[in-house]
Amino acid sequence: MITDTKTEKIITIYFYLILIIGIIWTFFGSDELDNYGPVFFMIFGFPVFAVIYQKQFYSFSNMLKQERPDIFEKNVLNYSVLKGDVISGWSVFNNKKEFKEIEPLKLNRKYKLTMKAFNFCLLSFFLSILISIVLIYK
Repeated sequence: MITDTKTEKIITIYFYLILIIGIIWTFFGSDELDNYGPVFFMIFGFPVFAVIYQKQFYSFSNMLKQERPDIFEKNVLNYSVLKGDVISGWSVFNNKKEFKEIEPLKLNRKYKLTMKAFNFCLLSFFLSILISIVLIYK
């Protein structure tokens, strides 16, 4: 079984790996192929991290429901098909202080992993745009 610590390392290595490949491909590739560097980064960056974030978010929400039902009930989603099954995505950001200090340690690690996946998702989205813009002016 892969632990949260191993998952965090894998996600981090994957992010830097595709970033390095995308940059090398874009700036040091042949003239015919360098335009595909940003496309590579867009395909293997943002969508992958969006799926990882969604998986980690649902996992964190389920773990919170089992281990800390009081916090879960305070932040539960009150609308949509998932009503009562997951916490609200906005509450993860609005109540950062409460979630950062959450106990037990396993739940705290899952929260940090969820936020790291979200950060990589945003970073990969904006870096795809940035690499594309830099390629235009190269």
